[in-house]
Amino acid sequence: MGPSKRVTAKVGKDLILTCEAEGNPAPRYQWLQRTESHQVLVRGYERDLVISDADYDHQGEFVCKAIAEIAGEERSVQSEAIRVDVEGEPRVVARRRASSSTSASAYSAPR
Repeated sequence: MGPSKRVTAKVGKDLILTCEAEGNPAPRYQWLQRTESHQVLVRGYERDLVISDADYDHQGEFVCKAIAEIAGEERSVQSEAIRVDVEGEPRVVARRRASSSTSASAYSAPR
């Protein structure tokens, strides 16, 4: 990854983050994102993480983890975090709530 620890993405545009690691055998990659709400999400498994149509959900810190198996033992190394800020027009997201209501009533009439 480049020397920049902070990247700005534009809403609706593509962003590419690159991870470089060497090893024998060649390492596997895993991209992790820590969101603004502190969730950790797996975002990809390739050397290049391509974020198509960037949105505010892509804002947060990204790290690349390189994983190799040596003599039957898995070893990994993690990059420093890259902060991704997303800029653009505000977007309104409507969320629908699923709701259901059931009512029942029973009565007995005197005979």
